[in-house]
Amino acid sequence: MKFTVKNRFFAAWRLLFLSALLSLVPTVVSAQPQDPEAPQFIDGFPDVPLLSSVMSLLGEPVVFDTPAGTVAEASLALTEPYERVVSQYGAALTSLGWGCEGLGGSLKCRREDSQLTVSSGSGTQGVPTMLLRLEPL
Repeated sequence: MKFTVKNRFFAAWRLLFLSALLSLVPTVVSAQPQDPEAPQFIDGFPDVPLLSSVMSLLGEPVVFDTPAGTVAEASLALTEPYERVVSQYGAALTSLGWGCEGLGGSLKCRREDSQLTVSSGSGTQGVPTMLLRLEPL
């Protein structure tokens, strides 16, 4: 086959057409299936697990960075009484390296340069709620 200008032109178009077709084919990435036992974490709260006793987040967490560190706040709707959930969070956070102490129904935890406060929310229509606040020390 002789390579003429016409043949080169069509060869370039074929290559361009095949590239366009291949870009439409979804890329399959082999991923490890997620372990259902692996802990889920709350967006904006590094190393704060989302426990099964949390029904849902009430709105989006508010997260912003300051020169001293991250400040974040989130409200959570609970499936169990607040006191039980605070106890569960105390155990879970301690196992992740947080130092926690209970203070009159709330929980204060410290780790590295961060402090996490867990307190009772105002509750909505009989559903117990909880407020998480992360701030630099």
